[in-house]
Amino acid sequence: DLLPIYIITEKGKIGQMSYADVDCSRGFRYVRYVGPSDARCNIAELEFYGHQGEGDNSRLYQLTNLPTVSIHTLNGEIPYDKEHQIVSQLTIISGDGTALLSEPGTTRERGNASRSFPKKPYRIKFDKKQHVLDAPAKAKKWTLINNYGDKTLMRNMLACELSRRMGMTYTPYGTAVDVLLNGEYKGCYQLCDQVRS
Repeated sequence: DLLPIYIITEKGKIGQMSYADVDCSRGFRYVRYVGPSDARCNIAELEFYGHQGEGDNSRLYQLTNLPTVSIHTLNGEIPYDKEHQIVSQLTIISGDGTALLSEPGTTRERGNASRSFPKKPYRIKFDKKQHVLDAPAKAKKWTLINNYGDKTLMRNMLACELSRRMGMTYTPYGTAVDVLLNGEYKGCYQLCDQVRS
């Protein structure tokens, strides 16, 4: 499994060492630094200190209190259209780092006008149906809606919650998640079940 163990959020200072505590119970044989896709390697030296052992999945890294969706595509290929499904390992870490779903699947872009924004929307598809987070559905296909036009990132989820509370016949599932694509943070998305007409 390819799992995130830490995201560097602050800018480094030339000639100054920065330190971070990594809170992850999993043991790793290899650790890889992934820089931003629009930059060359911008780190001079990276050292890891830890304890020898295999570890376990009792405490995994989440970026925030939101579930972390980590997508690793075959050969690091970035999804580029709605037709080509790229083989991926799909990982969801939740429950304050205590719950892990990691299964093979595919990833592609989704949407129409929303695909023109810098923050791309995605559709993930597990090879087998999965119960994802607290969703009532068990399904293969799930969407990651970018909500780029909504700077609060809450309008869709608020509308769905209002629909649920009003007892409307059908309300799509949706929850906020942090998304990593090939180790790079892409932003806060809305994870939803794939709705078909």
